[in-house]
Amino acid sequence: MSPSASPQPPVPPTLPTQLGQAVRVHPFPLVFVTLGGPHLYGFASVNTRFELRGVHVLTLREALGLEQARDTLEFSHLPQPTRLVVPLSAAPELNLLTHDLRKFAALLLGPGGYALEQVLSPLVVYTTPAHSALRDLARQGVTRTHGQHYLSASVNQWRRLELEAAAQKPLRIGALLAMFRTVLSGIHLMQTGELETNLVTLNAAAHLPYITDLLSMKTDGLEEESLSRSLDLFRPEHQRLLAQLAEDLQSTTLPSEAPPHLRAALSEWVVDTRLMLNKEQRKRL
Repeated sequence: MSPSASPQPPVPPTLPTQLGQAVRVHPFPLVFVTLGGPHLYGFASVNTRFELRGVHVLTLREALGLEQARDTLEFSHLPQPTRLVVPLSAAPELNLLTHDLRKFAALLLGPGGYALEQVLSPLVVYTTPAHSALRDLARQGVTRTHGQHYLSASVNQWRRLELEAAAQKPLRIGALLAMFRTVLSGIHLMQTGELETNLVTLNAAAHLPYITDLLSMKTDGLEEESLSRSLDLFRPEHQRLLAQLAEDLQSTTLPSEAPPHLRAALSEWVVDTRLMLNKEQRKRL
């Protein structure tokens, strides 16, 4: 496997061209950058910040040395710094977080679904043939344990909503939609073997009228608005969907674990991609 680094057009016409500026400030070569968060989940409004996620490639010297490698980098013009924060002058408001390809490959081998969502996101800001190769490998690693991830994540999201309700905080539209999106993504993945993260698409199959209402409110710009309704009104539906996901976890045809060759294939991808992109980077210097 010897992936090339020649990029495709960096920003699809449907995405703001300013997002490409976030890619250009990154200090390392990139394998891909995709759009996540509410845009990926189908309930972004005009006020929603752009959450960019991707994979960078450390130099051989940094990857192999004894010093702490910068395997996670974050770029933002948001006020609160996290790991490494660099001001971005370009509007709209955005946040770019990337992992080194070795760390990201390890995340793909784990049971979580977020790395899978990032690499398979249809909202591509920057891509390379190495990204295409990684997408193919990622699909081979989908297992029933990803369904357990979505179940646990949705339960945790509900608990956070309960804590907010106990503190007499109003019910937030975005948090409620995110919770339902998580469990519906898990159900769809277990039933079909295909990852779907867009809540509009998921609800086209689920036919849940309250989701339609909440989506309409959120996409109309009620980004910071809250609901006057009680969280308890949504409890029966959430419990029903969790039970459905638990049942689908038992009946899914997805394997219990990834194929034995996948770890070796991802390792080969990491080595080949790092060597290739470092070589091309040196040629440009």
